[in-house]
Amino acid sequence: LDVSLPGSDIMYYTMSYRTQIYQPLLWKFLLEANGSAGFVNTFGGSVNVPPYENFFAGGSRTVRGYRDGELGPRDTFGNPYGGKLRTTAQMNMIVPMPIETDGKSTRAALFYDVGNVFAEGNEFTFGQLRHSMGIDFQWFTPFLGLLDLSYAFPLNERPGDRVERFQINFGTGF
Repeated sequence: LDVSLPGSDIMYYTMSYRTQIYQPLLWKFLLEANGSAGFVNTFGGSVNVPPYENFFAGGSRTVRGYRDGELGPRDTFGNPYGGKLRTTAQMNMIVPMPIETDGKSTRAALFYDVGNVFAEGNEFTFGQLRHSMGIDFQWFTPFLGLLDLSYAFPLNERPGDRVERFQINFGTGF
């Protein structure tokens, strides 16, 4: 929980929650579920949340298949400006590698992602959530850290959504 800026007349708070669960399945398959929700709002007579505190979604860490930070509300020029509410979930079915590995340096997964950003908390509707599915490959390289490659199929893109099927990410752990 974060609260306002010292010495500022802008009063706001931020709440966020993240969870991650692993569930072993048959034949060395593993289910990984990640979920997150975030909310920011004003109090004490303040009208607007600082723009840099808005939430964004899209990309390899939230909803793969959509460009990083591109989901949710847009200004009149079509640029994303974020929102006060973000909700995302990722389901990964980690599949055994056809070659013998220790499970710590490489892994492959089939995934399903869902989420979006809403300008106000009361604007949330299930019908506005974006969905995608695809394949993901992660390799912990000795020289770059984690290399994450994913190929996604957006399932319900809408006009104005910016799709990016192939995504590369460096540096997150698994």
